[in-house]
Amino acid sequence: MALSPTSPGASRQVTYVDHIRSLPCLVCKAHGVDAHHMMVLGGRGMGMKSPDDTCVPLCHEHHMELHAQGDEYRFWDFHGVNPIDWRDKELEWWERHQNAKDVLRMRIDNAGH
Repeated sequence: MALSPTSPGASRQVTYVDHIRSLPCLVCKAHGVDAHHMMVLGGRGMGMKSPDDTCVPLCHEHHMELHAQGDEYRFWDFHGVNPIDWRDKELEWWERHQNAKDVLRMRIDNAGH
C-alpha cells in the first residue's frame, strides 16, 4: 500500500518555509526562528498572509517586535537589514538547489528502469 504524504512514516519534502526555519535570524543571528511572511512584498488580502516565497527568518522576539511595531519598513530600517535583497538571493539559491535535486532524483529513477 502506498503511503500518503500525511501517513506516519511517509517521507515529507522539505519546503522553502522549512528551509527558512533552519536559518539564523536576520537581525540577531539566533537560531530557532519563525518564518516571517514579508508584508512589504504585497500579494496578500485582508486576513491573508503573503506567499511562502516571501518568507525570511526572524527569531520569535524580533518577529513579535515587528508585528507589535506595525511598520515593517521602519523595523527593517531600524535594524539595518534589507530583507528583500536577502530573500531574492536566498530564493535563487533554494530554487537552484531544488532543480539539482530534481535532476538527481530523475537520474536515480531512470537508472532503476
